[in-house]
Amino acid sequence: MTITTATVPLNQALTPVDTADRVFRWNEHASLWFSLGVGLLVIQIGAYLVPAVGTRDAALAIVVGIVLGLVFHPSVPEVIQPYLPIAVIAALDAVFGGVRAVLDGIFVDKVFVVSFLSNVLVAAFIVFLGDQLGVGSQLSTGVVVVLGIRIFSNVAAIRRHLFKA
Repeated sequence: MTITTATVPLNQALTPVDTADRVFRWNEHASLWFSLGVGLLVIQIGAYLVPAVGTRDAALAIVVGIVLGLVFHPSVPEVIQPYLPIAVIAALDAVFGGVRAVLDGIFVDKVFVVSFLSNVLVAAFIVFLGDQLGVGSQLSTGVVVVLGIRIFSNVAAIRRHLFKA
């Protein structure tokens, strides 16, 4: 019995793209993920603002913000880009902590704002300090681990509160 093999045409969609032809480089990926983090943060903060300003005004503010972003195409300076992912994680930690505090009935807006700003600044400073000492990736990993543990702890508390589990 003879086995014949058919020639399969080369699928051009699976061939690697040259580095020069790639649409997203590392800075575009960082900007995209930062935008995603900021978007989630805006939604969360919007949830706090809706009772204060009303649904119509909050929706109008979101539309105005989107239009301004599309018109002006804001970009993040390259000097700040290495610190943004860590700052977003720190901000998310503050947001999840705020949600947990709301559900526990102990939310204080001043504490939330101070926590949010201080988390972002301290996390960015730690990464900056690590870069200056030549151990930026190790300190970044440490910040991500610590804040990740806090985020998942807060999410677990939120889940227990919402689902009574």
